[in-house]
Amino acid sequence: MAVVGEIVEMECRVRASPPHVSYTWESTSASPLNVGQIRVKLRHEDEGLRSIGFIRAKNISVTIAGRNRGQTAECHAENDVGSADHPCFFSILLIEQPSTLIGCYYHDVTTDSAGVTCSPGASVGQLPETYHIEVREGGVVVAAYNNTEPRFNLTSLAPGRDYVLGMFASHARGRGHQFTLVMKTHTPKAEQVAPERVRPANRECVCVCVCVCVCVCVYCYCCLLVLLFMLFHQIIHDFRCCCDDFT
Repeated sequence: MAVVGEIVEMECRVRASPPHVSYTWESTSASPLNVGQIRVKLRHEDEGLRSIGFIRAKNISVTIAGRNRGQTAECHAENDVGSADHPCFFSILLIEQPSTLIGCYYHDVTTDSAGVTCSPGASVGQLPETYHIEVREGGVVVAAYNNTEPRFNLTSLAPGRDYVLGMFASHARGRGHQFTLVMKTHTPKAEQVAPERVRPANRECVCVCVCVCVCVCVYCYCCLLVLLFMLFHQIIHDFRCCCDDFT
């Protein structure tokens, strides 16, 4: 099995005596109007009684003996005695690329979460698919999720941020085309701020007010003491003056 464009390796093993074997690899494709076949030599690597051939998977149809066999390849082996009775025959089964997700949209957006739902595109269903979403901020992937259904719940997002969402499907042989959305999380309102976020600021204000009040009280008390001292000193001075006048 292979996807279009993939290089497929094919192994051909033979038993031969003498063991000095040469190999010829060919791909077969239908000629225009399916009249005859076109054979193309393939690259291969040989090692004794074993040979590896290479072919690039293509989306073509080959009709042999009235049957549609898809893309095919053959390996012919021979030694000094002669050619093998039958070639090694290979048929390449093409696997479609994963489906492209369609109709993607985001919903239930909050300050730190959102939901994303897509519909799977057309697929022949040859291999089971997994659905993925990548959450990017400033070109950096900050979160990634996968699911057996094209539905995702995004969490731990930051409020008031722009995110680029990339959704795609994958299977064991590759990944499909990406569907992209741009989403912005909500900015919290003043009344939405959690109480624990407000309390530290209130406590700080209370502490400042208490400190100011204490300082003012201490200052007033000191001023009062100074005034009392000055008044007492003036009384003593006046009393002495009176005594001097009396004597």
